[in-house]
Amino acid sequence: MNLALSARVTPGQNAEVPIRAHVIGGVPPCAQACLHALNIDAVPARAIETRSPLNKIIMFRDADPARHLVALDCDLLLGPGFPGDLRGNCVAAVPASFPLLPGWVWRALFGSLGLPLLEKPLIATISREPIPVPYLNTGVVLMPGRWGAELAEAWLYYARAVRRHPAIPRWTPVIDFHLDQIAFACAVSCLGYPLHILPTEYNSPFLDHEAGRVRVLHYHAQVNEDGTVRLPSAPAAASLVREFNAMLRRSGLAAADWPCR
Repeated sequence: MNLALSARVTPGQNAEVPIRAHVIGGVPPCAQACLHALNIDAVPARAIETRSPLNKIIMFRDADPARHLVALDCDLLLGPGFPGDLRGNCVAAVPASFPLLPGWVWRALFGSLGLPLLEKPLIATISREPIPVPYLNTGVVLMPGRWGAELAEAWLYYARAVRRHPAIPRWTPVIDFHLDQIAFACAVSCLGYPLHILPTEYNSPFLDHEAGRVRVLHYHAQVNEDGTVRLPSAPAAASLVREFNAMLRRSGLAAADWPCR
Protein backbone atom coordinates (compact mmCIF):
# COMPACT_ATOMS: atom_id res chain seq x y z
CA MET A 1 0.00 0.00 0.00
CA ASN A 2 2.82 2.43 0.79
CA LEU A 3 4.44 1.83 -2.58
CA ALA A 4 1.11 2.13 -4.41
CA LEU A 5 0.23 5.41 -2.70
CA SER A 6 3.73 6.77 -3.23
CA ALA A 7 3.68 5.90 -6.93
CA ARG A 8 0.31 7.47 -7.61
CA VAL A 9 0.59 10.75 -5.69
CA THR A 10 4.28 11.71 -6.00
CA PRO A 11 4.85 14.22 -8.81
CA GLY A 12 6.42 12.40 -11.71
CA GLN A 13 5.68 9.85 -14.38
CA ASN A 14 3.83 7.27 -12.31
CA ALA A 15 0.31 8.67 -11.90
CA GLU A 16 -1.06 6.67 -14.83
CA VAL A 17 1.65 4.13 -15.63
CA PRO A 18 0.46 0.48 -15.51
CA ILE A 19 1.41 -1.10 -12.18
CA ARG A 20 1.01 -4.78 -11.34
CA ALA A 21 1.37 -5.99 -7.75
CA HIS A 22 2.15 -9.67 -7.29
CA VAL A 23 0.70 -10.69 -3.93
CA ILE A 24 1.74 -14.03 -2.46
CA GLY A 25 -1.42 -15.97 -1.60
CA GLY A 26 -3.73 -13.36 -3.10
CA VAL A 27 -4.97 -9.93 -2.09
CA PRO A 28 -6.77 -9.72 1.27
CA PRO A 29 -10.35 -8.42 0.81
CA CYS A 30 -9.71 -5.40 3.01
CA ALA A 31 -6.93 -4.22 0.64
CA GLN A 32 -8.71 -4.91 -2.63
CA ALA A 33 -10.74 -1.69 -2.68
CA CYS A 34 -7.70 0.46 -1.84
CA LEU A 35 -5.56 -1.04 -4.60
CA HIS A 36 -8.42 -0.86 -7.10
CA ALA A 37 -8.96 2.83 -6.28
CA LEU A 38 -5.27 3.43 -7.04
CA ASN A 39 -5.57 1.57 -10.36
CA ILE A 40 -3.19 -1.17 -9.24
CA ASP A 41 -3.57 -4.53 -10.97
CA ALA A 42 -3.14 -6.84 -7.98
CA VAL A 43 -2.73 -10.50 -8.95
CA PRO A 44 -2.31 -13.58 -6.73
CA ALA A 45 1.06 -15.30 -6.92
CA ARG A 46 2.38 -18.66 -5.77
CA ALA A 47 5.51 -18.39 -3.63
CA ILE A 48 8.79 -19.69 -5.00
CA GLU A 49 9.92 -20.09 -1.40
CA THR A 50 8.10 -19.22 1.82
CA ARG A 51 8.92 -15.70 3.02
CA SER A 52 11.91 -15.40 0.69
CA PRO A 53 13.25 -12.49 -1.37
CA LEU A 54 13.49 -15.00 -4.22
CA ASN A 55 9.76 -14.45 -4.71
CA LYS A 56 10.55 -11.20 -6.54
CA ILE A 57 11.58 -13.39 -9.50
CA ILE A 58 7.83 -13.69 -10.19
CA MET A 59 7.86 -10.07 -11.44
CA PHE A 60 10.53 -10.88 -14.01
CA ARG A 61 8.90 -14.09 -15.15
CA ASP A 62 5.65 -12.17 -15.73
CA ALA A 63 7.23 -9.19 -17.52
CA ASP A 64 5.56 -7.90 -20.68
CA PRO A 65 8.07 -8.41 -23.54
CA ALA A 66 6.72 -5.32 -25.28
CA ARG A 67 7.36 -2.99 -22.32
CA HIS A 68 10.24 -1.85 -20.17
CA LEU A 69 10.18 -3.56 -16.77
CA VAL A 70 10.58 -1.49 -13.62
CA ALA A 71 10.76 -4.14 -10.90
CA LEU A 72 10.33 -2.78 -7.36
CA ASP A 73 10.38 -4.22 -3.87
CA CYS A 74 7.32 -3.25 -1.83
CA ASP A 75 9.28 -1.39 0.89
CA LEU A 76 10.04 1.66 -1.23
CA LEU A 77 8.89 5.26 -1.46
CA LEU A 78 9.14 6.92 -4.86
CA GLY A 79 10.33 10.49 -5.11
CA PRO A 80 10.09 13.04 -7.92
CA GLY A 81 11.96 12.15 -11.07
CA PHE A 82 11.55 8.40 -10.93
CA PRO A 83 12.21 6.57 -13.14
CA GLY A 84 13.30 9.31 -15.53
CA ASP A 85 14.75 8.36 -18.91
CA LEU A 86 14.90 4.58 -19.31
CA ARG A 87 17.86 3.10 -21.14
CA GLY A 88 16.71 0.53 -23.67
CA ASN A 89 19.16 -2.38 -23.82
CA CYS A 90 20.67 -2.79 -20.38
CA VAL A 91 20.01 -3.98 -16.86
CA ALA A 92 20.06 -0.93 -14.60
CA ALA A 93 20.41 -1.10 -10.81
CA VAL A 94 22.31 0.35 -7.84
CA PRO A 95 25.22 -1.50 -6.20
CA ALA A 96 24.51 -3.21 -2.88
CA SER A 97 25.16 -1.34 0.36
CA PHE A 98 27.82 -3.86 1.46
CA PRO A 99 29.79 -6.55 -0.43
CA LEU A 100 28.26 -9.34 1.77
CA LEU A 101 31.17 -11.65 0.88
CA PRO A 102 34.90 -10.85 0.96
CA GLY A 103 36.49 -10.24 -2.42
CA TRP A 104 38.40 -13.52 -2.37
CA VAL A 105 35.16 -15.45 -1.73
CA TRP A 106 33.43 -13.71 -4.65
CA ARG A 107 36.38 -14.58 -6.89
CA ALA A 108 36.38 -18.20 -5.72
CA LEU A 109 32.62 -18.53 -6.23
CA PHE A 110 32.60 -17.04 -9.71
CA GLY A 111 35.70 -19.01 -10.66
CA SER A 112 34.10 -22.30 -9.62
CA LEU A 113 30.95 -21.43 -11.60
CA GLY A 114 32.93 -20.35 -14.67
CA LEU A 115 31.59 -16.80 -14.54
CA PRO A 116 33.56 -13.66 -15.46
CA LEU A 117 34.47 -10.96 -12.97
CA LEU A 118 33.79 -7.32 -13.72
CA GLU A 119 36.50 -5.40 -15.54
CA LYS A 120 36.02 -2.59 -13.02
CA PRO A 121 34.71 -3.41 -9.52
CA LEU A 122 31.52 -1.87 -8.18
CA ILE A 123 31.68 0.34 -5.09
CA ALA A 124 29.29 -0.57 -2.27
CA THR A 125 27.01 2.38 -1.51
CA ILE A 126 27.42 2.37 2.30
CA SER A 127 30.75 0.67 3.11
CA ARG A 128 32.46 2.03 -0.07
CA GLU A 129 34.28 -1.30 -0.48
CA PRO A 130 35.03 -2.69 -3.95
CA ILE A 131 32.92 -5.60 -5.23
CA PRO A 132 34.47 -7.62 -8.08
CA VAL A 133 31.11 -8.97 -9.39
CA PRO A 134 27.75 -7.38 -10.34
CA TYR A 135 26.37 -7.69 -6.79
CA LEU A 136 23.48 -5.25 -7.09
CA ASN A 137 20.56 -4.26 -4.87
CA THR A 138 17.64 -6.05 -6.52
CA GLY A 139 15.06 -3.84 -4.83
CA VAL A 140 15.04 -1.60 -7.93
CA VAL A 141 15.82 -3.15 -11.32
CA LEU A 142 15.07 -1.54 -14.70
CA MET A 143 15.41 -3.61 -17.86
CA PRO A 144 13.71 -4.62 -21.10
CA GLY A 145 10.73 -6.85 -20.38
CA ARG A 146 11.74 -9.17 -23.21
CA TRP A 147 14.65 -10.39 -21.09
CA GLY A 148 12.48 -11.15 -18.07
CA ALA A 149 11.68 -14.83 -18.65
CA GLU A 150 15.27 -15.72 -19.58
CA LEU A 151 16.65 -13.90 -16.56
CA ALA A 152 14.10 -15.52 -14.23
CA GLU A 153 15.15 -19.00 -15.39
CA ALA A 154 18.86 -18.29 -14.94
CA TRP A 155 18.21 -16.57 -11.59
CA LEU A 156 16.44 -19.65 -10.21
CA TYR A 157 19.15 -21.94 -11.58
CA TYR A 158 21.88 -20.02 -9.79
CA ALA A 159 19.85 -19.76 -6.58
CA ARG A 160 19.97 -23.56 -6.46
CA ALA A 161 23.61 -23.72 -7.55
CA VAL A 162 24.88 -21.16 -5.06
CA ARG A 163 23.02 -22.21 -1.91
CA ARG A 164 25.60 -23.60 0.53
CA HIS A 165 28.22 -23.62 -2.21
CA PRO A 166 31.62 -24.86 -0.96
CA ALA A 167 33.31 -21.67 -2.21
CA ILE A 168 31.42 -19.83 0.57
CA PRO A 169 33.14 -21.15 3.71
CA ARG A 170 30.52 -20.16 6.27
CA TRP A 171 26.85 -20.04 5.30
CA THR A 172 24.92 -17.76 7.65
CA PRO A 173 21.27 -16.62 7.89
CA VAL A 174 22.37 -13.21 6.56
CA ILE A 175 23.90 -14.81 3.48
CA ASP A 176 20.81 -16.96 3.01
CA PHE A 177 18.57 -13.87 3.14
CA HIS A 178 20.67 -12.27 0.40
CA LEU A 179 20.73 -15.40 -1.76
CA ASP A 180 18.54 -13.66 -4.34
CA GLN A 181 21.16 -10.95 -4.89
CA ILE A 182 24.03 -13.47 -5.08
CA ALA A 183 22.09 -15.51 -7.65
CA PHE A 184 21.13 -12.34 -9.55
CA ALA A 185 24.81 -11.40 -9.87
CA CYS A 186 25.56 -14.86 -11.22
CA ALA A 187 22.63 -14.82 -13.68
CA VAL A 188 23.48 -11.39 -15.08
CA SER A 189 27.11 -12.44 -15.52
CA CYS A 190 26.13 -15.68 -17.23
CA LEU A 191 23.70 -14.02 -19.65
CA GLY A 192 26.09 -11.18 -20.46
CA TYR A 193 23.50 -8.42 -20.30
CA PRO A 194 24.94 -4.91 -20.57
CA LEU A 195 24.89 -3.21 -17.16
CA HIS A 196 24.06 0.39 -16.35
CA ILE A 197 25.08 1.21 -12.78
CA LEU A 198 22.60 3.71 -11.43
CA PRO A 199 23.53 6.39 -8.88
CA THR A 200 22.50 5.69 -5.30
CA GLU A 201 19.53 8.09 -5.53
CA TYR A 202 17.66 5.38 -7.49
CA ASN A 203 17.72 3.05 -4.46
CA SER A 204 18.77 5.15 -1.51
CA PRO A 205 19.38 3.11 1.68
CA PHE A 206 17.58 4.30 4.81
CA LEU A 207 20.96 4.32 6.60
CA ASP A 208 22.66 6.55 4.03
CA HIS A 209 23.17 9.60 6.26
CA GLU A 210 24.65 11.65 3.42
CA ALA A 211 22.00 11.04 0.76
CA GLY A 212 21.49 14.03 -1.51
CA ARG A 213 18.80 13.67 -4.13
CA VAL A 214 16.47 10.73 -3.46
CA ARG A 215 14.42 9.28 -6.32
CA VAL A 216 13.68 6.06 -4.39
CA LEU A 217 13.98 5.50 -0.63
CA HIS A 218 14.45 1.89 0.48
CA TYR A 219 13.20 1.97 4.05
CA HIS A 220 13.03 -1.80 4.79
CA ALA A 221 11.31 -2.38 8.17
CA GLN A 222 11.58 1.21 9.37
CA VAL A 223 7.84 1.59 10.04
CA ASN A 224 6.08 3.19 13.03
CA GLU A 225 3.19 1.64 14.96
CA ASP A 226 0.64 3.62 12.94
CA GLY A 227 2.02 2.49 9.58
CA THR A 228 3.92 5.69 8.85
CA VAL A 229 7.59 5.48 7.87
CA ARG A 230 10.28 6.47 10.35
CA LEU A 231 12.33 9.54 9.58
CA PRO A 232 15.80 8.88 8.15
CA SER A 233 18.68 11.14 9.11
CA ALA A 234 19.52 12.44 5.62
CA PRO A 235 17.56 15.69 5.02
CA ALA A 236 16.54 14.82 1.43
CA ALA A 237 15.20 11.41 2.49
CA ALA A 238 13.50 12.87 5.57
CA SER A 239 11.70 15.43 3.43
CA LEU A 240 10.33 12.67 1.20
CA VAL A 241 9.15 10.69 4.24
CA ARG A 242 7.48 13.71 5.87
CA GLU A 243 5.49 14.42 2.72
CA PHE A 244 4.48 10.80 2.38
CA ASN A 245 3.46 10.45 6.04
CA ALA A 246 1.34 13.60 5.83
CA MET A 247 -0.39 12.23 2.74
CA LEU A 248 -0.89 8.87 4.45
CA ARG A 249 -2.61 10.54 7.39
CA ARG A 250 -4.77 12.69 5.11
CA SER A 251 -5.83 9.54 3.29
CA GLY A 252 -7.09 7.98 6.50
CA LEU A 253 -4.75 5.01 6.11
CA ALA A 254 -2.68 5.59 9.23
CA ALA A 255 -3.33 4.23 12.72
CA ALA A 256 -6.48 2.10 13.15
CA ASP A 257 -7.58 2.65 9.54
CA TRP A 258 -4.49 0.98 8.09
CA PRO A 259 -5.83 -2.00 6.12
CA CYS A 260 -5.07 -5.56 7.21
CA ARG A 261 -2.83 -4.65 10.11
